Amino acid sequence: MWGVLSLLGLSVALSGCGSGGSTPQGRVRVINALTNVPNNANVDVNVNNGQATSSNIGFGTANSSAVTVDAGNVPVSILSTGTTTTLAGPTTINVAQGADNLVLVTGTSGTTGATAPQVVRLGQVDLGNPPVSNQARIYFVNAAPGSADATFNLTVTNPNGLPATSTATATALAYPAMSAPQFVTVVDAASTVSLTVTSGTETIPLNTTAIAGGNTYAVVLFGRQTSTSTGLTTQIVRLNP
Repeated sequence: MWGVLSLLGLSVALSGCGSGGSTPQGRVRVINALTNVPNNANVDVNVNNGQATSSNIGFGTANSSAVTVDAGNVPVSILSTGTTTTLAGPTTINVAQGADNLVLVTGTSGTTGATAPQVVRLGQVDLGNPPVSNQARIYFVNAAPGSADATFNLTVTNPNGLPATSTATATALAYPAMSAPQFVTVVDAASTVSLTVTSGTETIPLNTTAIAGGNTYAVVLFGRQTSTSTGLTTQIVRLNP
């Protein structure tokens, strides 16, 4: 009898060990490209009904670190920082398991149709495998509401080594969308970056700036931040911590 009871207890213990597995999860990184927000307020991101939040994301920037949530279809809402005022969403996005998912909040506040505020999952970005120390991974993103297809030309100039120049390009990138990743060689700290973006009849330059090897970046075309500003803007946003 004691033997039977022992076997039953062992069976229950083993069945308990095999059940209740953890829910698969993925990571979410958010870029704020929402234009014409009242008072130029920053935004808060609410993922999966409060399972994770990112606060106070400024225009032209990303949350400082990815948030981890349940994988699968989850709602994302964008609010004006420190308020309950919803600026975009809730929108259901599919969070890929075990991956870094790049999400864009874009559009023009107060408009409808093609330029209306929206939450877009651009796709997966590879942050788990950093590039080698003398290379940078580049994703190009058209986040400018109502813009024409954009062409990006990025050149790294390496005065102290070879190659002397290294380039990455994306042609006719529609809004809102992200290119496949490309790699540029960055020899050392003296290497510099020049970027020209063309959208329709506008050419949007970026002042020479430095990027570092071993990192992953989004090179983003942003829309007009307010109704009174003119011209589009570009920004290089580092995605890895």
